Amino acid sequence: MQREFLVDSRDTDLHGLCRPSALLGFLQEMATEHSEVLGISRRVMLERHNSIWLLARLWYRLDRPILREQTLTVRTWTRGATGAVSYRDFDLLVGDTRVGEAVTSWVLADIDSRSIQIMSKMPEVAAAAVPACVKDKKLSRFPMPKDLSELMRRPVWYSDTDINGHMNNTRYVDVACDAVGFDRMAGQYLAETMVNYSRECLPGDMLSILGKQDGTTWFVRGADEAGAAHFDTALRFAPMPDNG
Repeated sequence: MQREFLVDSRDTDLHGLCRPSALLGFLQEMATEHSEVLGISRRVMLERHNSIWLLARLWYRLDRPILREQTLTVRTWTRGATGAVSYRDFDLLVGDTRVGEAVTSWVLADIDSRSIQIMSKMPEVAAAAVPACVKDKKLSRFPMPKDLSELMRRPVWYSDTDINGHMNNTRYVDVACDAVGFDRMAGQYLAETMVNYSRECLPGDMLSILGKQDGTTWFVRGADEAGAAHFDTALRFAPMPDNG
């Protein structure tokens, strides 16, 4: 399945680059639309299994920045389900040129208890067609540096939340970029991102945003007041191209 998205002024930062949350919003929209086509939408899984889709891990890579007024084509397909995990792949194109790719892993959780469900036992998920072009990349928890420093503190705001009652998955990388800050990102674009979603960030939660730079990569963690990690991100920055 594929769809085109015009990157407009609502999607870009002060440098005219597509913000991470906007790019992740395009991916989320495609995942939602494709799940409708496959008969495994949020509504169906909620009605039949009292469960909702939750994003567990995310990775994307860009070969060049995506700019305002460019038309981005997003292609997506699912790898089906293995046990409790379902992988979804994406290709990102501007014109006929692939400018990046993404992989996400999803779980189904009971909406009341948040316990993880075994998808391979659900006929709707098991029946989803798997194309021949699946990527071989697997997503696993990446190591975080031990000596992280606090970069900022912030609550979970109204503008962060979604229909599932928690911070929407598209917001986490923007939060990490907020913590890294303008000066540290100057002259660069976010070329690669990994996110581990460990615990939900709920309205009113106060998050301590911790981080450390290692070469071109920033590691950023969101932790609660007890010190438990809610998400970990790795952000690799690259110099803006001369024609960027």
